[in-house]
Amino acid sequence: MKRLLTALFCGAAATLPLSGCAVHQEDMQGALDAYYSAGDIRTAAVLPAANGSKAAEYMPRVNLALLSGLQRANPGIESAGASVSAAKLSRLGLYADAAELVKAYFACGSADCELDRAELKRIRSALKADAVYVMSFTELHEKEGAFLRERGEARVQTKLAVIDLRTGRTVWTGSTMEEHASSIFGIPKPSLADPMEETIRKIERMAPAL
Repeated sequence: MKRLLTALFCGAAATLPLSGCAVHQEDMQGALDAYYSAGDIRTAAVLPAANGSKAAEYMPRVNLALLSGLQRANPGIESAGASVSAAKLSRLGLYADAAELVKAYFACGSADCELDRAELKRIRSALKADAVYVMSFTELHEKEGAFLRERGEARVQTKLAVIDLRTGRTVWTGSTMEEHASSIFGIPKPSLADPMEETIRKIERMAPAL
């Protein structure tokens, strides 16, 4: 019955902004630092995505999308994936330090954050990389709606950056937002799966050419 009501209502009123139909919103942005000299970075490493514990099952694919996108956009750059980076950092006891550095960077909320130069030097030495490609989930939200009263919704937001380990400067910043909301009839039932799948596709497409 719910599906029939949704089909009938949305078929007749899909163009109305306040209809009871399902809603999909998205956003994807990225920008290189104006002072970055193209080609200056020759080696890069992906660090494991931060703050993704609510969607742990997707993390291997998220980290793979980061690497795949970086390699496709930069065929001339030697790049390492998150698992390789994690292993190198762990061997030297730097994994937790690198994770904290990434969290602190995104918590700062500005590309001009002052990062610990000594920490950057240690990470650079461990990874043998000029730069790191980092990402953090800023929101993983899922809420079930109430039939005819409240829409259900699922939303995934991320922030991404390329940080030059030699200087501490932010070379590139990016962000994504993907939101799916059910109709007021509860169709479809909201799930993180849908916005997460779209987010993974965006991450792979938006990697910067360095």
